Amino acid sequence: MISIAEQKIVSIMNRKYGLDFRKRFEKLDEEMEELMEAKEQYVSDGTLKARDHIKEELADVMAVLTHLASLFDMSIDELLIEALLKIHIRDHNPKYLRNE
Repeated sequence: MISIAEQKIVSIMNRKYGLDFRKRFEKLDEEMEELMEAKEQYVSDGTLKARDHIKEELADVMAVLTHLASLFDMSIDELLIEALLKIHIRDHNPKYLRNE
């Protein structure tokens, strides 16, 4: 079951931006670039303002990721569980699901 916040963001994003996953991937690229710029600002000056900028950009990335996941019938919790499982398995098998 997805959270109320996740339901709301998906509903808003569907209405505002549609269901074209290609465009959403393009938006994710854009948001990731902005996050990297915020990181560089933080590395450069380490101010609270720079940290807040990272928070703002992480929120944008998370919103786009949440919408993108929903377009593939996936939830954020489902993806986090998948990541945790992979981390656990890699503790015992470091090459698990790696393209080596």
